[in-house]
Amino acid sequence: MNKQERPLLSQPTFAEICTIYQFGEQALWDIATKSGVPKSVIDVMCVGTIVDRPDTEKVLSAIAMLTGQNWTLDNTDIVVVGMEKQP
Repeated sequence: MNKQERPLLSQPTFAEICTIYQFGEQALWDIATKSGVPKSVIDVMCVGTIVDRPDTEKVLSAIAMLTGQNWTLDNTDIVVVGMEKQP
């Protein structure tokens, strides 16, 4: 593995994605702007709070554009409204 490659977790959470790519506060603001969602949506995703599917998909799409990695609900561990994990 070269220094540019980063090992990916099988299904990372949003917070883990932010850690992998070292997104700082400005990057999170940029993601919010590019995705067209309020920054508060990004903030709640960072702490693992359930969010609406359309907002999540917009954010993942913006991150995919920034990173070149295809991020979707299928390859992440992000819970959206209606997909809550059962106990």
